[in-house]
Amino acid sequence: MKGQIVKILSNLYFVNNGNKVYECHSRGKFRNDKITPVVGDYVIFDDVNNYILEILPRKNYLIRPLVSNIDQGIIVTSVKHPDFSSNLLDKLITVMEHNNIEPILCFSKWDLLDEEETKEIKNICSYYEKIGYVTVKNTELDKIKDLLTNKTSVFTGQTGAGKSTLMNHLDSSLNLETGEISEALGRGKHTTRHVELIEMYGGKVLDTPGFSSIDFSNLTKEEFSKYLNELNTINTNNKVILCPSYINIPIFNSNSIALGSQNVSMNKTGAYTGEVSSSQLKSYNVEYSLVGHSERRKYQKETDDEIYEKIIMLLQENIIPILCVGETKEERDNNEVEEVLDKQLDILLKIKEEYRNRIIIAYEPVWSIGTGIIPTNEEIENILEEFKLLGIKYINIIDNNAYIFTSDFIKEINLETGSVHNLEQSEDIVKKYYEHIDILDQERTETKTFFGHDKKENKTVLTGMDNQGCIQRPVSSEVGGTLEDSIFARYPIFTDSYITPYVACNPDYKALLKIYDNEDIVLEKTYEEYSVFSTPHIIKDYIVTIATKIDYDTYNFQISVVILDMQGNIIQEISEEEFYLSLVAGPTSFMTLGSNSTTENRCYNEEKEMAYNCFKNNNIVYYLPLSIETKIEGQGTIEVTNTARYEELIKYYPIPEDNYQLETINIIDSQGNEISYNNNSFTMPENDVTIVATFNVENPKTGDISIIAIITIMLTTAIILIIKRKREA
Repeated sequence: MKGQIVKILSNLYFVNNGNKVYECHSRGKFRNDKITPVVGDYVIFDDVNNYILEILPRKNYLIRPLVSNIDQGIIVTSVKHPDFSSNLLDKLITVMEHNNIEPILCFSKWDLLDEEETKEIKNICSYYEKIGYVTVKNTELDKIKDLLTNKTSVFTGQTGAGKSTLMNHLDSSLNLETGEISEALGRGKHTTRHVELIEMYGGKVLDTPGFSSIDFSNLTKEEFSKYLNELNTINTNNKVILCPSYINIPIFNSNSIALGSQNVSMNKTGAYTGEVSSSQLKSYNVEYSLVGHSERRKYQKETDDEIYEKIIMLLQENIIPILCVGETKEERDNNEVEEVLDKQLDILLKIKEEYRNRIIIAYEPVWSIGTGIIPTNEEIENILEEFKLLGIKYINIIDNNAYIFTSDFIKEINLETGSVHNLEQSEDIVKKYYEHIDILDQERTETKTFFGHDKKENKTVLTGMDNQGCIQRPVSSEVGGTLEDSIFARYPIFTDSYITPYVACNPDYKALLKIYDNEDIVLEKTYEEYSVFSTPHIIKDYIVTIATKIDYDTYNFQISVVILDMQGNIIQEISEEEFYLSLVAGPTSFMTLGSNSTTENRCYNEEKEMAYNCFKNNNIVYYLPLSIETKIEGQGTIEVTNTARYEELIKYYPIPEDNYQLETINIIDSQGNEISYNNNSFTMPENDVTIVATFNVENPKTGDISIIAIITIMLTTAIILIIKRKREA
């Protein structure tokens, strides 16, 4: 006879065949074969002698709680008393997913929360819902009853969370024993001493003992990528990095997950018991390693110098460091976030730019670790804006000094004291501190003066002004001018030092642009709407330059940044800010240093010392247009915009021709990196993109196949008849 085990007490197995419950014993062969019947098992049993003869194949099997053949697991987790544990909840979810059991998240004891705590728990619930899980409150009984219908469910979760109490509310006739929270242990006392299958609301329910630990022994490395919905909801083109403990590193080697380490030794070799070197990590194909954990900074007193040494060890083994930064709750409440992050990120100032670009910065707010509190999108965006300030790639930082260059001066800024002084403008100085600039002698003719220049590959750009024959004179009291009258009055940065300027004496000044290809002049053009161009940068296929308009009646100046293409056409003018200088920020972006205030506000105080925060905060990053090309194999097209800017969401539309279908599509940037996409859209990276699409011939339609089959049969029949007649003849 067939039945299901609904309860186990000692050596007695209670088996329900649908009409009657039998008290059975297990056969000795189960003990010999090390097989243990559990609640939920479907079995063949002898209803005369009351012996279980066979255990039928299981749908799934849990060790703790010891049950089988479960459809869904209702994880009851307390939000307070005992405190909410995201770690335990995630472990329970993982086990459920691994065993093909649908997790239902039931949060209890909401009434114990204050207003702020309620808000935090709601954010947590929202997060789990976004990745596909059903969440309920323990007070939403009607909703829970509906979830139980036609399902075999297991109630589980941390001890003291209120599983038995919840089941008593669902069915008061159960009268299950409940207990109090242990003050010493901070968790509930076990009240349910056995596992039992109970019929409830058209389904079956297993009430199980509460527990606070869980067993992963039956999980394999090959299966790990499918454990959590977070991994399943991530686009397969994105990279997921798993950082297990050292002892577990060798068992994780999945194609879908990049392997990382939780830490690394700052020593390459030597007797350092318990430490793991970068070379050891490399031998296990580790690609990433975390450094700078907040808890290591706090408890192991890990210093910035030690973190720096670890980063160097990793870079030497071609392992990408992930630098963890973040503030405590106290620092957050005191509005010290920016200051704290600045100090933690100072480590990067010691690292050469070519290596700095390989480091990943991970925002790890200490106040969010283990609390279940998740930073809002707005908080994360604010932090990302702070990180973008590190994108000033062509301000060279050596030791604790920043070197800022224009075509006219070099300034050395001490980042600790804020002191500023000028360096001699010489080729040796520039090559030492700033490899990007190619020194050119300032070009002066009778009517033209070039103040700014830049060189990229074989292209050289010069900018200045066409003075239409005006006699240039230094600004001095002799000609009635002052420094504030100079066209360069706005250009000195952070100090009162300035180059010898020239009086703006001619209203016919026109901005001038000159482009060389190797030694050949390919463009020389004036711009009547501007008085002078200076400080140019060649970025991608564009020229970014500072443009000045002069009102010769009032000696007022309007400064903007102008973007031109390599044919000298003006693409865009940015004039919202009062700019002092534009700087290259990335391969397709630039940054302006400036302020919305008057010329007196130049990021220095009364002692003419640079204010570090002013330097960092008074700037904006702008992104240049990028190209989107398509490469088609087969018959079809891709409808997509030709240009876009960094971080812009791009939609594309594959259009196959008749009898063709889209087979593959790949999106690749100019560096050869694959760009992830979803639902015919992707986010524009910081360089050009090519969309490669393959269109192949469709499989014949069913109707076509039928016609072909009929014709084939007719031809075959005709051939057979012809052969038959020939033989008869």
